[in-house]
Amino acid sequence: MTDTDGRALYFSRSKIPSDGQTGTTYKHIGLYGFETDLLLNYIDMESELESAEDLEQLRLLENGYEIQTVETNYNSKEVNVKSDIPVVEKAMQQERTNGTQ
Repeated sequence: MTDTDGRALYFSRSKIPSDGQTGTTYKHIGLYGFETDLLLNYIDMESELESAEDLEQLRLLENGYEIQTVETNYNSKEVNVKSDIPVVEKAMQQERTNGTQ
């Protein structure tokens, strides 16, 4: 969920808002860049939201940092569990064979 300027308001593994009336849903591809000072402070930050959702980016939001989002048409492949690896490898091989990446 983002504000009108594309800054993240919240991340969840569940639909937002909780009533299921989400409108457009998005797949999250996370690419984060940190300044050294922020990264060093990050390890000491606490976050109840991160613990509740098991999403590390909530640690930044809960501690007052902004996360800018960008919408893209890129359809990434996901590896969330070990069994995803052969599925993604097969899809990547097919793309190479077909000349689409």
